Amino acid sequence: MAVIPTQTDYELSQLKVRNNKLKVEVLNFNFQTIDLIEGNVIEGSISIDATADIRRTCSVSLVPNKKYQTISEGGEFWLDKYIKVYVGTDNPRANGKTEWWNLGIFMINNPNRVYNATTNTISFEGLDLMAKLTGRRNGQLPDIPTLVPVGSKIANVVRYAITQLGGFSNYVIEDEGLIVPYEIKKDVGSTVYDLLVELRDIYSNWEMFFDTNGVFHWQKIPSGEDEAVVLDFDQLSQPIIISDSLDVDFENVKNNIIIRGRLLDNGYQVTATATDTMIDSPYNVNKIGRINYIVDDERIYNDDLAQQRAKYELFLHARMNDAIVLEIVPTYWLNDVNVKINYTNKKIGIEGEYLIKTLEIPLGIGNNMTINAIKVYPEEPTAPTTLVSEYPCTGLYYSSTQAQFPYLYE
Repeated sequence: MAVIPTQTDYELSQLKVRNNKLKVEVLNFNFQTIDLIEGNVIEGSISIDATADIRRTCSVSLVPNKKYQTISEGGEFWLDKYIKVYVGTDNPRANGKTEWWNLGIFMINNPNRVYNATTNTISFEGLDLMAKLTGRRNGQLPDIPTLVPVGSKIANVVRYAITQLGGFSNYVIEDEGLIVPYEIKKDVGSTVYDLLVELRDIYSNWEMFFDTNGVFHWQKIPSGEDEAVVLDFDQLSQPIIISDSLDVDFENVKNNIIIRGRLLDNGYQVTATATDTMIDSPYNVNKIGRINYIVDDERIYNDDLAQQRAKYELFLHARMNDAIVLEIVPTYWLNDVNVKINYTNKKIGIEGEYLIKTLEIPLGIGNNMTINAIKVYPEEPTAPTTLVSEYPCTGLYYSSTQAQFPYLYE
């Protein structure tokens, strides 16, 4: 979900003195607001991680301004509720009107109410809506095995899994016409998330997540090359960076990827390689030597898929290691990952555009925001490829399954 800041967003992020507020909307399972909780935040944070199963989590402790919030059936903090967290800043140029930013919809986890003569606090954790698919809250498949036939369209299976098995109606599914190359069977006790993970991992470089409005997304992972810069720290009139550093995990640096896929019936070994030869890369094999990383995966059934996997592993072990950590004054509209920023500090080797991979957003007073981001390099041009299943469906196979699984072939 793209972050598109307004001029007001920029102006409020430059205020030297801010009056920040927090509010929590209580939603039913139809995403309708049924209550509003406002109060003084004692402590709390929002954590966002582009590589995590549950991308967005929160932790909040607050003193509510109403006394009737309860942790019980029918109460505001119960199993049949979602919460939507907002942070606001009063705008002095708009007569103190509060500008609110949505930080996400969460399922309530581990709520706690503390009350005595001096304390009246509510504390809770929040997990984004992926928790409803993983088994942490529901998510297990029905009492019969779930079968996805060979040749099924991945986009259609994902749509079916989200709507019919997961119960969600809001989604954005990117469709490149990719198909399932082998039969997938999920037994009773597996989760919707297990099915989605296997579909996602057939082809490299795909991701799934819920955005701040509870919309499910299935898409290719942005490389950062074609995305717009949403925040250029070099252009701000009021500096907001507290500290910066380079963050490199030398043990994870690999610049020569070797993929070994399936050994086909005709004796052919599916293989591919990807090598860091990019001139600007600090991990170029001509600069630091060749550091191999070998992957054996029987699920890779042709050379095109192997090449995709090789490029993705090179991204994980080279590009993901060219990283920076920024500690900044909280900027609440900057509340999503896989968005691009620009920053320069040549004294320590930071210069150029970076793609945010994790965010830690404080909700309490006096804490700073933390950004972890990776360097964006232009993609090297490659010839287009055509993905063809090694296991094409026959007309007979289609006719025997299409009545049972019509959603797969639409």
